[in-house]
Amino acid sequence: LRAKATQSEVLLMMEEVAQQALVGLQQAVERSLSFTCGAEGLAVSRMLDQSLASALETLHTGIMRLRQLANIDAPPAKSGGGDKHKGKGGAADAAGAQRQLEVDETDGVMSGPDGKEDWTWLQGALAVLALADSLASKVQTLQGNVRAMLRRHGEAAVSESAYDRSVEAPVAGYLRRDAARLAALRALVGKAERRDFLPLVRAPSLLQALRSAAEQLLVDVALGVVKQKLEDFSRLRVWGEHKERPAHMPAFSSSPLPYVTAIAEHLFSLPEQLDLSGGKDGQEDPGADDSGEKFMQHWVSRIGGELIALYSARVLALAALSPSGRVQLATDLQYLASILATLGAERLPQLQGLRALVEAPDGEP
Repeated sequence: LRAKATQSEVLLMMEEVAQQALVGLQQAVERSLSFTCGAEGLAVSRMLDQSLASALETLHTGIMRLRQLANIDAPPAKSGGGDKHKGKGGAADAAGAQRQLEVDETDGVMSGPDGKEDWTWLQGALAVLALADSLASKVQTLQGNVRAMLRRHGEAAVSESAYDRSVEAPVAGYLRRDAARLAALRALVGKAERRDFLPLVRAPSLLQALRSAAEQLLVDVALGVVKQKLEDFSRLRVWGEHKERPAHMPAFSSSPLPYVTAIAEHLFSLPEQLDLSGGKDGQEDPGADDSGEKFMQHWVSRIGGELIALYSARVLALAALSPSGRVQLATDLQYLASILATLGAERLPQLQGLRALVEAPDGEP
């Protein structure tokens, strides 16, 4: 990868590696087994396993580069330098001045540069996940093809008739003189008869690691906006405010804060972005495959569950809540829970339990 490779360049590289590696490796195995008349089947399968492992590790490196380009693993920027750095003109002050982020003491509005949401990274993460899925089936096919080649060339090499063709196939001669090599090849041919035999030993674990990395990339990209909205969650002044509530006002008259309504808007946009069917109405074709809708529902649910875990951690990290801050947080929790329930998110009971904890009177567990 180039040091300054862009997202599109990384994705293109990953597609080329996946496509060329599988085709090239299968052709190389066929040529090698044909050249050696199958006598080096064990060595060829081991080299193929190592070459495929290198290709899969390259794809994993591509995912790590995408995470770097998207700043997924970068530490959150600190707004303001804090009293410790005040007046020193340090990096923290510069970062805070650059962001120009303000936290309103009344409603927690976080203002700053805010344009239309860019879904490029989410679409890229979906492409990586699709690539990982397609690789799994292609490698499974490659496993079967290699088994068939090992069986076909190996049987020809160890057959008695091969010794009668030693002039045409000199490899048969050295096989006949090397009892250990001949026994190993016969054992390999016997294994290749079984469908559960995997000549590419490292492939399953590496494919699983690649799939897990692709899934985590999708989740982290989908939650990128949420993390941005929650960066200054603990600093919102509303949590520690002491407001006097007029007697005629109900106990829960507050509205959800802008950070949580922005998160809700992002969540409502996810289904459309995750819909692989392209928004086509399934009713037009009753026999149409509904896998796209199931895919969307699965990922909306999982991303929602990850959001609940993230938000719960931020809430539990709050140092203290004033009575009015508790009312506001309960309102935000109720609003978010209703949105996530509509989307069918995982871990919803966790959020509901957190709301009950926030609303519990002082002194109750």
